[in-house]
Amino acid sequence: VMSYDYKMGFPLLWKIQDLIGTEKCEGLTVHSVSTICKDILSLYPEEFGVQDCLEMDHDCYRLMYELACLPSKDATSDNNQISHHGLNNYSVACLHNIMTKHQCSLEDALIMTKEGCRWDEDARTRLPERIDYCETQMFMYGQLKERLNALNPFDRILRVVECLERNDSLRKKVSKSYDHIVCDNVEEMTALELRFLRAFAKDSTIVFSGDPRQAFKDYDGISHFDRDLVREYFPDITLFRLNTNFRCPPSVCNLAGWLMERSPFKTDYLVPAVPANIDGNSPAIRMIYGNTKEEASSQIVSLIKEYHDNGGSYSDIMILGESRWEMFDIQKNLSAEKIPHKCIDISDPSRTGSNHLKYFTSAMRIASNWRNASAWWDLMSMYRYMDDLDTSISLHLIRSLICCDSREAAITLFAESNFSTKAAQFLKDMYANDDPVIAIEMSKETTLPYLKDSYERSIKKVMHDIEILEKRAYMYDTLKEYVSGCIIQMDIEEPTEIKKEAITISSIYRAKPEEAKFCIIMNAGNDIWPKRVNISNGNYAMEQQRRQLYSAITRSSETLILCKVPEREFGVFVGYGFLKDVPQSVMVIEI
Repeated sequence: VMSYDYKMGFPLLWKIQDLIGTEKCEGLTVHSVSTICKDILSLYPEEFGVQDCLEMDHDCYRLMYELACLPSKDATSDNNQISHHGLNNYSVACLHNIMTKHQCSLEDALIMTKEGCRWDEDARTRLPERIDYCETQMFMYGQLKERLNALNPFDRILRVVECLERNDSLRKKVSKSYDHIVCDNVEEMTALELRFLRAFAKDSTIVFSGDPRQAFKDYDGISHFDRDLVREYFPDITLFRLNTNFRCPPSVCNLAGWLMERSPFKTDYLVPAVPANIDGNSPAIRMIYGNTKEEASSQIVSLIKEYHDNGGSYSDIMILGESRWEMFDIQKNLSAEKIPHKCIDISDPSRTGSNHLKYFTSAMRIASNWRNASAWWDLMSMYRYMDDLDTSISLHLIRSLICCDSREAAITLFAESNFSTKAAQFLKDMYANDDPVIAIEMSKETTLPYLKDSYERSIKKVMHDIEILEKRAYMYDTLKEYVSGCIIQMDIEEPTEIKKEAITISSIYRAKPEEAKFCIIMNAGNDIWPKRVNISNGNYAMEQQRRQLYSAITRSSETLILCKVPEREFGVFVGYGFLKDVPQSVMVIEI
């Protein structure tokens, strides 16, 4: 079972287990393209030329761009703010990744994205200069990356793809374990991921499933809103267009169809879905008005209590929001009323990239591979606070450290830099150890005083995450294996199916595989979506929000409630709302 995001494949796995039984699902695995490529590279490092490779996480490859393009000896951490032709190191790093994952040219990436000149007519006149500047930056980045034998997440996928495409015997060797691949949420897959599947699954039965109307996650300005990427990479695919909605009642289907009929991207995929239960019960869609977010949250809690008092289950209720800050008030009110609820990734998926774990694992990451630039940055950032240092972090020092020929040379250079004698001693102790369990204990002894002071309000989560890392340390023999297998680019916890009765609070992104009988969408008033930034960024950005709202609406299998608060709390342009002119016949009872 494969999805564009590792965690998103598990709901489909659970549904399959419910249908046919857990025992019959033995051997059924969940992957994303990123995780399966990581597994392939770890199993066949010599075949893919990744022995002693530096695995860069997202922070590392962005920092590497700065290190590759340092203009002067006294450059500091503010270097990435220097702009050339309207671009800086961060935006060039974004463009580089867009070119890789969308398989497009630099010129296309510049023209079509906000990092380039999509919404800046003046920037279009400087396109040749921008291309020259980006090519120079990317060349220097490529040189440093080659010197360090470093691969970022997209490089790893591309390395696998290119090797599989030119070596058929290797392809058969790595793909023989999978006779059948079910790829869910294909509408969110990038061109690079589809290129991988084309190379990897030549001898496998592959089934794609998805809804193009819900393509909103991987937005970079270059979008497949008006493209059929699957057919581009699989031209002989057999297409079954399933336009019957077996989940949503007619009222929800009518609203979702009305919303998508107004999309400027007219394709045959946007035909409104037909509800399966045309003659069934169809509760009216309702909208809650509140003068403030707090007032709207109180009204929602009252409706939830009424639903539960009438025999409904808390587990049938889902509350959706675009971001974490939209959910604070509702969470506070639910807790005050002692109503059970669980939160599912309200913000970005939780990874060991959380700041507290970056600091906790920094010395372990350096000991595993001294060429990890972001690990040096995290260690120095932590010790600047712990030792109350006035000195800034020198990017030139970090570049010198990662370019050392050995880790012994790197630790010697770091000690001689006099940045922090305590940090240097901590690294020496960590270098002398290769046991991940001992490494965890050393990190706890050194970093916990800092973490308890800096993360006082969330110390329970900090300790919980460290406890998980500590338990997983026993699964690995060496520190290097532990860092590669557990820390770099891995989720802190594998998702588990929660059976207890509780309301689900989720981001719209994470709720895509889910459904609920009683669905509430926060801040979805008839003149709030799209947000100001999406309006100013043009049709593609507005379409991203349209499809996000469509996805949220269609999570409901019975009752749908939209929550609205005054526009001034969100700073939107009144009059641009997707639902502003929705007819009463389609929508809504106002409360």
